[in-house]
Amino acid sequence: MSNQRIWAFFYAAAAFFAQNALQGIFPYGTPPLVLMTVIFYALAEGPRFGFILGLVAGFYLDLLGAGKMGPAMAALAFTGAFSGVTAGKIFRENLFIQIFLPGFGVFFLALARFISSPELFLDEGRLCWAAVFLWASKMAFAAILAPFYFQFLKKISGERGKKKRVRSGWEA
Repeated sequence: MSNQRIWAFFYAAAAFFAQNALQGIFPYGTPPLVLMTVIFYALAEGPRFGFILGLVAGFYLDLLGAGKMGPAMAALAFTGAFSGVTAGKIFRENLFIQIFLPGFGVFFLALARFISSPELFLDEGRLCWAAVFLWASKMAFAAILAPFYFQFLKKISGERGKKKRVRSGWEA
């Protein structure tokens, strides 16, 4: 395992702690730093590593967060694998991909939480529009913040000068 991959786990843990620290500043829409870190390294390293990093990061979110075990782990693992596959198909520094994938990841995380705990989204059997608005604002916040956060991760991880081509399959 390369040094960059080892550092990716450290950066994912640091993003988790930063995300939790920002909850006091953004109580209703914390930026999904862990999700964006998983997407960044999945784009850089491929689908297999994105899946593994997503599993580990989701396990941290589920273990140290509130709620049931599993939804964040499944959502982040799927998003990491999907992001890694898109890196093999599309230019990984494409601005559209950097905006679309975090929004997609937040949507998939909301869907996983809805499937596991529908009572969080329902109010007396009806859809709670406040919860829908909260997740929609998280999607928009992630899409806006992601290109800047990816530039920050490139700078601290030394990924800037490397232009390696990621294979499209699971063999990466």
